[in-house]
Amino acid sequence: MIWRTHVVSSEAVALPLFYLATPTSEAFAQYLPIVAGAVAFGAILPDIDDPRSRVGRKLLPIAIVVSMLFRHRTATHSLVIWGALLFIALALWLFIPSIPTTALLIAIGVTGGSMLHILGDLMTTAPVRGALYPVSEKLFWILPRFMRFNVGSGLEQVYFLLFAIALGAFGMFALGDWIKAFDLSFGR
Repeated sequence: MIWRTHVVSSEAVALPLFYLATPTSEAFAQYLPIVAGAVAFGAILPDIDDPRSRVGRKLLPIAIVVSMLFRHRTATHSLVIWGALLFIALALWLFIPSIPTTALLIAIGVTGGSMLHILGDLMTTAPVRGALYPVSEKLFWILPRFMRFNVGSGLEQVYFLLFAIALGAFGMFALGDWIKAFDLSFGR
């Protein structure tokens, strides 16, 4: 996937989940910019193993080192590694309640966005060798062959559009919820 498809698809999945996990509309509105930013960064972060990627060009010294240590789509594309980091973040939150909410949401957003990046890559024709790294380097995909797409292809643009529509629909739903929650009836 190209970077913008990673970001939009990750936000389209993560933000509704965050909404469902948030106890109040006020809390959702308060933390939405933090979570959305963390998910967007996480959605491009696994490509740090490619200095030519969007994140690789922005963090070039780090990308060069990571690309020398790992092949593309191996360690940085590991659901095992990102899942372990997410588990650690959640465990710290459970056992050390003094951790600031913002720090926890950033950690969950980045790790969750990174995991959604990997799931997005599993929809393409290019294999992800490291999805289960270091447990396995077996190649696999999550879609049947006819639904997989080449990066940057017209079919990817269709997926981008579908995720963008889903994200927009969620945004309209959330806006309606905020109007009710904050009594923004605009003079009615």
